[in-house]
Amino acid sequence: MSSIEYINSIVLTAPAASISFINIPDYYEDLKVTFSSTNLGNDYSPAIRFNSATSLYSFTRITGNGSSVASYRASNYGWIIGSFGTVTNYLFSGEIDILSYSNNNIFKTCLISNGNASNVGVVNLVGLWRSTDPISEINFIGNLATSTAEFASGSTFTLWGVR
Repeated sequence: MSSIEYINSIVLTAPAASISFINIPDYYEDLKVTFSSTNLGNDYSPAIRFNSATSLYSFTRITGNGSSVASYRASNYGWIIGSFGTVTNYLFSGEIDILSYSNNNIFKTCLISNGNASNVGVVNLVGLWRSTDPISEINFIGNLATSTAEFASGSTFTLWGVR
């Protein structure tokens, strides 16, 4: 029977361009990040990186909104991208499961599931970081193109360990 344990939370008191969980302990089986955030920009596609690495990512994403669906696949990217929508000032929430994050014999896999209240849409994604390095840091970047503050004040990201 697995159990989940709280590790840390980040609650923004001012808008931010990025947030990071650092010095993640290595004694859990998996990690989970839960989040609730409001975006401040248009074409909002926050990026996720592990250990600040800028290469070796791949992902497959499916999206739907009740009347249409779309999919996208990318290889050899510099990040995993969530593509949460193109509406300014909307709330999105979800979770990310990072499997076997500290195992130094396998590549790292993550599963992302999220939705937003404005577009009434959902995104499901499977991501791969082709590195055997244990994950000790998770980076969320609001907008790689502009480096502007995309995460609104009050946005909350919580890191959990799964045993």
